[in-house]
Amino acid sequence: MLHPTAPLRPVGALVFASGAAALGLFGALGTDYSQNRVFEVSVSQTSSSERVSMEITMNGEPIDRGGRGGGGGGRTSTFSLTTTDVVLAAEKGAPTRIQRTFDEVSAESSFEMRGETRDVEMESAFEGLTIVLSAEGGEVEVEVTDGDAPEEDRLEGHSLALSLDRLLPEDEVEVGDEWSIEGDDLMAALGQRLQSKLIDRPERQEGGEGRGRRGGSRGPRGVSSPLTMLADGDWEVTATLTDETEDVDGVECVVITIEAEVEAEIEMGQRGRRDRAVGQEGRGGSSETTCSAEFEGRLLWSVDAEHPARLEFEGSIEISSERMRESDRGVMEMSSLTETSFETTIDVTVGTAKDK
Repeated sequence: MLHPTAPLRPVGALVFASGAAALGLFGALGTDYSQNRVFEVSVSQTSSSERVSMEITMNGEPIDRGGRGGGGGGRTSTFSLTTTDVVLAAEKGAPTRIQRTFDEVSAESSFEMRGETRDVEMESAFEGLTIVLSAEGGEVEVEVTDGDAPEEDRLEGHSLALSLDRLLPEDEVEVGDEWSIEGDDLMAALGQRLQSKLIDRPERQEGGEGRGRRGGSRGPRGVSSPLTMLADGDWEVTATLTDETEDVDGVECVVITIEAEVEAEIEMGQRGRRDRAVGQEGRGGSSETTCSAEFEGRLLWSVDAEHPARLEFEGSIEISSERMRESDRGVMEMSSLTETSFETTIDVTVGTAKDK
């Protein structure tokens, strides 16, 4: 199976010896993809959402919601992923053949419904799966070498290089230098494009309470990250190479700070069936949902081993909705505000195949 190759950052070796970081003597930041090098990547992600307020009026007068108020509706989701990559071949500093094993893939969601808290655990067809990714021109060939292959579309979008490479500068840098990161690159670094593919769609029980449409669902697969709705927003992301250093599991790393802001308009399809039922154009109504978010992160780069060792990234998201619908009773208006906190940590450890 052939799929488009995700763009790779130019790869180059650091041109300084240990300790030179204190002098600001940096070159190009590039991951070392020597043959038989092994990268173990661990992802831990948590998001918590809560509706802060909701107001509904009819002809300008508040509607009594029977004490249900505007808050509540909380949801907490977690996502965990551990993979092991073995570099089988590389050319000009870039990997051309990678063996990737999905050691752990899981997700959980806890939400309030009708006054009760419900917990949902999700599985993944990728857990225990081993694939080989090969660069063929401008595409990636995917071969499942151990385990049962999932649907073909779920094998699309996987990249040979570490996702965190997408945060690195294209040019040589010195301490204090800043560079911009595209929103697409940030989303790729955080694994947002692949997350919904890795988690299986929860099984639907016919007629089951809260289980969706009878006979199945056409909704998204599994749990999707709240960052998904921001993917096509107007991003401003800045990274800075600082003079700070930090130890990560015995490895000295330099600290790269990341600051990100984004604003986005959300299409009705992204908010689900409930939003489509209220305020559709063409039915005497209107709907507008906007989203804004701020994030900060720290990318820790191993100087001697030449690889990203850890990314810590967190922030908050606000979703504001304004909807209006006309009916025989008059004009109904609804406004709501939802806040979401998001945090993720990605750890990368390095060894060689003979050590495994």
